[in-house]
Amino acid sequence: MKAKNKKFTVIGVLSLTALCMFGQDVHFSQMQFAPMMLNPALAGANYANQGTLVYRDQWKKSDAQFTTINAGYDMRFADKKDKGFFGTGINFYNDKAGTPRMTTNYVALSLGYHVRLNKYCTLGGAAQPAFGQRGIDYTPLQWGSQYDGSSFNAALPNGEPVGAATQFNFFDINGGIVFTYKSSEHYMTANDNLNINVGFSAYHIAQPKYSFYGNAGEKLHRKYVFFANSLIGVPNSKLSFVPGVYVNIQGSQKEILAGTYFRYLLQDKSVYTGIKKGAAFSLGTFYRAGDAFVAKAMFEWSHMSMGFAYDMNLSSYTKASKGRGGFEICLRFVSPNPFGAGTAKSRI
Repeated sequence: MKAKNKKFTVIGVLSLTALCMFGQDVHFSQMQFAPMMLNPALAGANYANQGTLVYRDQWKKSDAQFTTINAGYDMRFADKKDKGFFGTGINFYNDKAGTPRMTTNYVALSLGYHVRLNKYCTLGGAAQPAFGQRGIDYTPLQWGSQYDGSSFNAALPNGEPVGAATQFNFFDINGGIVFTYKSSEHYMTANDNLNINVGFSAYHIAQPKYSFYGNAGEKLHRKYVFFANSLIGVPNSKLSFVPGVYVNIQGSQKEILAGTYFRYLLQDKSVYTGIKKGAAFSLGTFYRAGDAFVAKAMFEWSHMSMGFAYDMNLSSYTKASKGRGGFEICLRFVSPNPFGAGTAKSRI
């Protein structure tokens, strides 16, 4: 095959890859920084207030580059009898994919309730109505039928159905349940804290219509998500382990991400005055089965957290991406202070 033929073949394959993947959701390597994309019931589950921002750039400078921005905010409201609390939150993401810069905008509202099982545990559930918008620019795409034997000829018909839309909208509904367990404190003198989150969620329950061609048979696959993570303090030390496993199943696609952070408590917070702010630093190693090795780092100070992650691609796509993986940066603000004092019940 001539070099030019190879070029157009690669461009066509990458373009079609972007088009064929439109039925799969975006994903993050630091999934805890996009809690409502992980499980709608995480709204209000762990903090009185939480704001998050995530930026991901994957396969940079290739024809299948993905850039994603996610922003979310969630909070809780205690009920009058203090038997539980309501959780609510809003989440938005914008994703641009591939050569045609296929764009997705998605906004979702989480509404749920968490029951206090005892002073350490809660069980919560939430529903999440959502609205999505999908758009595409066909102009940069090159099709095999437009190759005239020696070069690409844009004047030739592309063979695609007439009347293909450049944009469509859809309504969606998601839901999830979450169990949380929190005990003890974060003090350096004890460091015997144990925090656990376990959840299951379903996205695109009604399988909304999802096609640029108006084909009623093309629907968004349901996605099922299971996750479990925890913070395990090593007693009488400054070290904690933060393991996690995340499983996404959508149509024929399956994603499994598992690993752990190693968290070092740099400074404990002042118990009474609050003058001295708590601080911790974490390094993590995770593996996405069959796809990538993920290196992570996180710095926490007072109410703020900043996280970094880099995916080192291990799949067969490495040749096309030229070894470039995915870079991710995240910010989070929470209250109450995760290093703060108080009973275990007050922090649930």
